[in-house]
Amino acid sequence: MSAAVASLRMMAMRQPAPIFGTVGMAAVMGRNKARMIPNYLPWGVPAVVGALWFIWPAVDEEFKVSIGMAKDPAAAAAAAAPAEIQLDEEATEKVLKAHRADDHDDEEEEEPLTAAQVEAIAKIESGDFTPLEEEWDNFLEKAIRPGEDDDDDDDD
Repeated sequence: MSAAVASLRMMAMRQPAPIFGTVGMAAVMGRNKARMIPNYLPWGVPAVVGALWFIWPAVDEEFKVSIGMAKDPAAAAAAAAPAEIQLDEEATEKVLKAHRADDHDDEEEEEPLTAAQVEAIAKIESGDFTPLEEEWDNFLEKAIRPGEDDDDDDDD
C-alpha cells in the first residue's frame, strides 16, 4: 500500500503547473521560501501597522462596535441623555421670568397705546409698512459712514 501511495505522490509531483513547470518544483520553491520567513518576522509589526493605517478608516463603525474596538454610539447617547428635571411652581415661575429686566414688575400696568400707534399697528398687520419707512431711513443714515462710497461696482 505504501508503494501505491508513493506512486501517486510521484505522479502528482510530475503534473504540470503554471510558472513553476511541475507541482514538485512549486513544492520545492515553497519549502525554500518558507525557510526564509524568520528573517522577515521583525518587519511583521510595521507591515501590520502600515496596512491598518490605510484600511482602518475604511472599516464600518458597526463592525468596529461588533468586535469591541469602538463604543456603541447608541448606548453612549442613551447614557448621556439627562434625566428629566422636575421643578416646583416657584422655580418654574423664576425660569419664565428670567429673561425680563429686574425693574419690570407684572403688577405694573403699561401705558395705553396712542391713536397713532394703534393706526400704525393696524397698517403693519395689513401689510403696509409705510409707518416704519421713516425709522428705516433714519437707521440707514446712522449706520453708514458719511463719505463712504457704497457703489463699488462702478469703480471697475
